[in-house]
Amino acid sequence: MALKITCPVCDRPEVEGDCCPNCETDLSLTRMLMDLPVVATEPLKKPRVWWQTSMAILFMALGIGMVCAGNAIVSSPTQPSVLQTAAIASKVTPLPVQQKTCGGFYYTVRSGDGISDLAWQFYGSSDLSPKIIEANPQLKERPDFLQIDEVILIPNREESCL
Repeated sequence: MALKITCPVCDRPEVEGDCCPNCETDLSLTRMLMDLPVVATEPLKKPRVWWQTSMAILFMALGIGMVCAGNAIVSSPTQPSVLQTAAIASKVTPLPVQQKTCGGFYYTVRSGDGISDLAWQFYGSSDLSPKIIEANPQLKERPDFLQIDEVILIPNREESCL
């Protein structure tokens, strides 16, 4: 004997078959779900995560503090001191006054710059690095060594001259 159920669509009570006589809804799935065993569940215990949250906040604060302290130690001041300015000035060789070029511009050397890299950057070919050395006689003695903050002349290409 089938259990009598109420139709979930039209609310007709005491339907015995798999089809509601009122709205013709298939009730076989509803009957299968009702036949499943009832599983007793225990209420979920809320885990205590307050200490995990506290540790995460502590480590984050320590990390931020270490980054700030490292930046304060490693970073250079925005205005160089008199000794730093003198040291930079002693490293930089003065540029010659007269050049046999058709113009150009002055470039301040940065960390990682090399003559062939600059030729590639400004001329599109590292084969033209002798042009930069020719325009800067102080580089003939040390073509593979550029000093940071050194100012050099990057001459225009002859094709650009009038």
